[in-house]
Amino acid sequence: MSTDSELEAGARLLDRYVIIDRIAAGGMASIYRATDERLDRVVCVKLLRAVVEGSGSTSGGQAYDASYAHFLQEALALSRLAHPNTLKIHDFGYLEETGRPFQVSEFLDGGTLEQYVRANDAIPPLDVLGLLKPIVGALAEAHSHGIIHRDIKPSNIIFARVGDVLIPKVADFGIARSDIRKSGVDEEISVVTLYSPRWAAPEQLASGVQDERTDVYALALVATTMLTGRVMFEGRDVRHTYTERIIGDALITRRLRELGVGGEIARALMHALAASPQRRTASVTAFYDELKVAVREGKNKGRAPMPTFSSITLDVPAHTPGEGTAVEPASVEVSTLGQLLIKVVDVPERLDISFPGAGGPIQARLTTLPGRDRELIVSVKGLNCFVGITGATGRPSPSVRCASDADVDCFLASRELLGRLGLRFGTPSSAGQVFHVHGQEFVIPSNRATLCVALLVGSTREVVVMCLQPYR
Repeated sequence: MSTDSELEAGARLLDRYVIIDRIAAGGMASIYRATDERLDRVVCVKLLRAVVEGSGSTSGGQAYDASYAHFLQEALALSRLAHPNTLKIHDFGYLEETGRPFQVSEFLDGGTLEQYVRANDAIPPLDVLGLLKPIVGALAEAHSHGIIHRDIKPSNIIFARVGDVLIPKVADFGIARSDIRKSGVDEEISVVTLYSPRWAAPEQLASGVQDERTDVYALALVATTMLTGRVMFEGRDVRHTYTERIIGDALITRRLRELGVGGEIARALMHALAASPQRRTASVTAFYDELKVAVREGKNKGRAPMPTFSSITLDVPAHTPGEGTAVEPASVEVSTLGQLLIKVVDVPERLDISFPGAGGPIQARLTTLPGRDRELIVSVKGLNCFVGITGATGRPSPSVRCASDADVDCFLASRELLGRLGLRFGTPSSAGQVFHVHGQEFVIPSNRATLCVALLVGSTREVVVMCLQPYR
């Protein structure tokens, strides 16, 4: 057995982590799945390899020493970051026999963005925005701490799976540059070029000064891949693109045209992919904002397809306890109105919903209850949180009841606000139930449903309309 696969199943680390199996191996580290016996959870162990792949360098060699320093730098960088869309590190240690360092982090089992794009091909622009927003938030926090990732690419965006929800997280800060310093971790030790050529910014290729605009460039390349399903710089020998990428923007302009990207979206991408950092979009947040405006303008001009990606998931529990019948997307009627995405779903009695919150997905169950004179009452129960009517006094509770328009806050046990779910009961008319939401008006016809309630989902522009269909 090679030294790089020496962690056998059953091996113990720090007297609490037990190796299950090896799941991946890169040029710098091997990745293992393990069990945390104290907390009874699956974790990920990342172990620095004994030999740097492709260099043959071992301890004392230039490439290995650089990798060693970057490995320690990654652990230090991750320990300072708290954004929910950044991979969380739990522990750090060294193998007793060899002194090789390892990190223990959360285990993510939802695949990578690279796999997601491969499976879905080109992703609609509104979907791309939904995927980019949490990634941008994670990178913005890192940049605020003086940490530059320097290796943003689809394979370094990993999804956590919570039920049917995929949550993107930024991983692999192995070559991050950080203003954080610690004795024994010197970022200047590396004289070895470490980056992914397909996703590298011109200043990386030219060994120039790198800052957060370096990450902006890579993120724009990732966005282009999501929008088109193709990599900007393809082919086996990416090195042939180096000179053109460094000296100007002609190659980027040509490739965007070849990939079929035009209009305002192309301009937003070109700004973020400028060869000169001084002319490039200044921050990942500014890039996201420019792309969002471009997508909306394109949509209003009829160039963007109707969104198919949703930041929420729905499930209608069946009559038999413990079973459920998934209703999305086949049984959900989806339409758009201005900037709203409206989903109309028939609900016999209950609807389970999961939507983005401050600390991860918020899960709630909405149950319709009979009232007097065909009055509709909705019970909102937090499945992973506590709830309370916005503005009401008293402690948050497991559930609340609403018979008229209300906003329901979702809390942790510590009373930290996670998010909000709005309920709108509409106004009866001769045409049906009329709803006014986010400045838009729409009607659910009487022949579609006589009782219905609209849900304003968190901070999204999505509206779910529950149409009550009584049991027969």
